[in-house]
Amino acid sequence: MMVLGRDEGAGLAAAPSTLVIAPFQSPADPSLGAGLANAITVRLGGQQLVAVRAIRANGDVNGAGLEWPSGATHALNGEITSRGAQVDVQIRLQDSAGIEMWSDRIQVRADELFSLEDVIAERVVSALRLRLAAAEQQRLRRRYTENHTAYGHYLRGRAALVLYTPEGTRAAVDAFAPARAGAALASILAAHGDARGSQALIDDVLKGDYRDHHVAYSLGAAYAQLGDMAAAGRWLRTAADTGFPCVPFFERDPLLEVFRRRPEFADLISYVRQRRDSAMSTVSP
Repeated sequence: MMVLGRDEGAGLAAAPSTLVIAPFQSPADPSLGAGLANAITVRLGGQQLVAVRAIRANGDVNGAGLEWPSGATHALNGEITSRGAQVDVQIRLQDSAGIEMWSDRIQVRADELFSLEDVIAERVVSALRLRLAAAEQQRLRRRYTENHTAYGHYLRGRAALVLYTPEGTRAAVDAFAPARAGAALASILAAHGDARGSQALIDDVLKGDYRDHHVAYSLGAAYAQLGDMAAAGRWLRTAADTGFPCVPFFERDPLLEVFRRRPEFADLISYVRQRRDSAMSTVSP
């Protein structure tokens, strides 16, 4: 990866009330631009010091014409250019007056796309001078796959999902389904006493490198049914960290009943509630 330059513009900003993120323009592969912007939205949305919203792309490459939601103070936008095995990303942060506060140009190889999400999120946090707690820094930097093929499927799935159409939803399911289905089936097999079959599916899912919050939750349920409470707790916390702090699921899912009988469940559900409250306080309506 190569950061080619940084323009400090008019200076750095104090923490905004709301940051909006527009899909990056990517003429050669629109799903890449939409998926990357959505992934960054999800990653930054877990932080407590900034509210984050995704918006539709209506502006030009310089941000002119962006639809600014009420209360928004900053916008992140950019464009992606692919040249063979090289990917060039130009990103910029603007205030509501259209003044460019910060910009970067980043070059990565096509097989390093998974690093873009991490780097851009950290650059935004730095530009906005956000002071993150240690746990938030860890969540911001956590990477769930090093497999560029799996990450490409993930981005295309996210891009399809935010279309909010039947066709987009079906495309997202196609991108996400193998790992989600494998992990969910592993939890069911474990609940029915097929430990060997469950473990085989878990191994297949972990080899595949795709692990979103649905996969993490189902892996946690599977490990709970298998009696490995330490692994169950780790995966269930990961599910809460990555977009599934759904307290009723943790409290009522029959697959977690065996875990709820354990003393460590009190710590887990307390953590899930914290993640839920954090998400509700940082993502604007």
